Amino acid sequence: MSTPQVYSLPRFLVDFAPAQGDSWRTEIAKLVADPFEYEIVLALGADLHTHGSFVEPIVVDLPSSRVRNGMHRTAAAVLSGATHITITDAYPESDTELLEATLTLPYPADPNASIDDLFGILRSFPGSHHWVTTDVLSATHTHHPDILTLTAVYYCHAAHASDLATTITARAAHYGYVLTIAALSVIPDE
Repeated sequence: MSTPQVYSLPRFLVDFAPAQGDSWRTEIAKLVADPFEYEIVLALGADLHTHGSFVEPIVVDLPSSRVRNGMHRTAAAVLSGATHITITDAYPESDTELLEATLTLPYPADPNASIDDLFGILRSFPGSHHWVTTDVLSATHTHHPDILTLTAVYYCHAAHASDLATTITARAAHYGYVLTIAALSVIPDE
């Protein structure tokens, strides 16, 4: 397949299984039940409605007949009544850089719940110029006892770094978290 192709959504739901689990109904219900995941699904559904297709195709693994990348897009397509989606078996080429963001916040009363929330809030979201996704998210307790540090690696054009920083802090603030961007830099190509 390698090149993206348009695929009937009903046929796709039969031919390809979710990334995890065996039932699309169950996996879509899980995404809808989680407020952070559902926010992503709704935003993707709005993009689909506005543009008629997703910016990125859904990536599938042909040998296993499973989705590799595109669970939220599949849910958005199903929930918005789409009839067709674009799929591929290879990740599309991208000209975006990897930006590493070091984020700090006051140490929360319940760090595990806060980390779960923040991972949901900061993992994937619409940015001002493109959809923003993370490659890596991690949390560490620093030597300072009152600070929790998060490190996130985002796919993002370096030219949009200040927009990314603004979006990250605004998203966190919307959910009651006060984040500080301690550092934001391009990860050099190896």
